[in-house]
Amino acid sequence: MKKMLLAAVSLTALVAGGIPAAFADPRTTVTLVDNVVVLDACTGEDVHFTGSTTMSVAFSANNNTFHMSEHVIIRDDGVGLTTGASYKANGEANIETNGSFGGFPFEHNAVTNTQVIGEGAVANEGVKESFHVTINADGTITVQRTSVDFDCHG
Repeated sequence: MKKMLLAAVSLTALVAGGIPAAFADPRTTVTLVDNVVVLDACTGEDVHFTGSTTMSVAFSANNNTFHMSEHVIIRDDGVGLTTGASYKANGEANIETNGSFGGFPFEHNAVTNTQVIGEGAVANEGVKESFHVTINADGTITVQRTSVDFDCHG
């Protein structure tokens, strides 16, 4: 959600301000503080995570097209609210978007990997998510794929 908001604000500002024939925005990096309770699906325990999410975004435009690339890194420490067990959450996401300011064509690809590591005998959680969509110039969706791989191990 945070990254989509940042992308929408960046794109709106560029369109409203007028975009030159070619434009390359320097990579922008923002670090946010994490403070959230999440259910660990492997143990059934609510875990309070604190740490940081760092988002790095680059944007470029040429004539009527744009390219945006995002890299997100999550590094959190957690404590189980029932057992007091320690957890580490490490995640990375890579997102690439290409499109036209006139609407279409449009392509979006996102891959996210997250590992939640529990201490001792606590099961570890791994999640890999991917999403891809391609829309051609007439607005027809030609490719749409989503996959989620989830496992408990350790």
